[in-house]
Amino acid sequence: MSVMNDTLFHSALPTSQLLEHLGLLCRTSPKTRKASLQRLVLGQGAGARDKTCIEGGESLLVTIRAGTAAGIGIASAKVQKPAKNVRHWKRWSIQDPSQTGESLIFGMPNNGDWNLAKAHLGDCSSNTHALTELRLRGGVYMATQSEPETGLSWLSFGLHKGQSPRETLASLGQPKVWMKFSSYLSNLLGRPITERARPWSIAIPVSTTGNEHGLIRVGSTNWSRLPENAEKSSMFARQVDDIGGDGRLAEGIYSLVSRYDTSGNPIGVAAEFDFKNGRLIGSQYTLRVPQ
Repeated sequence: MSVMNDTLFHSALPTSQLLEHLGLLCRTSPKTRKASLQRLVLGQGAGARDKTCIEGGESLLVTIRAGTAAGIGIASAKVQKPAKNVRHWKRWSIQDPSQTGESLIFGMPNNGDWNLAKAHLGDCSSNTHALTELRLRGGVYMATQSEPETGLSWLSFGLHKGQSPRETLASLGQPKVWMKFSSYLSNLLGRPITERARPWSIAIPVSTTGNEHGLIRVGSTNWSRLPENAEKSSMFARQVDDIGGDGRLAEGIYSLVSRYDTSGNPIGVAAEFDFKNGRLIGSQYTLRVPQ
């Protein structure tokens, strides 16, 4: 084992074990698990302990995707920060670490956020009307280049307080999505939700492959408000099954991440649902790894 890996195993043993165990749960080969660990070596670094409703100041996230492009992903914060309120994240797939991407996650809004997001993604002119509407109704909170799960680049906006997600979706030509989204989120939370249960996020793809026509992503961090108990993880597993994923694997990953927590802070923090031409095609859940 190299000196770099020796240092990693001694200085961040729980994180190394987590990646190894995630790989074992996903039945990946030793070579694949080693490649995933090497990605962590390249990307690990907390930077300042900024806190958003997704990362909560932590430096490692796990994503679980059901439906199309199903898979398990990792996001690891880099030391370098593009700006005081922004953290830069390296992302990769547990099943295939060669599938990589990068995200900027924005904290407290700043006048320079939009320019940083555009610089990170390059050409953002593929959906001008939608971007205009979303910039009027919210602020950019995440810019993702080459998301490992879908291969697309995304601009994600958090809606301003008082903005209606239903009306915003209608303005984007997706009037039927709110009812479907709210039904899925209600099932995940175990209670009916209304528009008042903010915060809400809406993301659109900005790549130019043509595959993203009619695609939109709607999300919420209301999931983080549920207590961390068996009911939360079992409702999550049932939804993953219902959407066509592996609920047993999802629950196993949730349980594994939970073992690293001694603070009682949220593990399952964000739930997002992708709709194409009004039909659900996938869901994506973010778990926060305590460190």
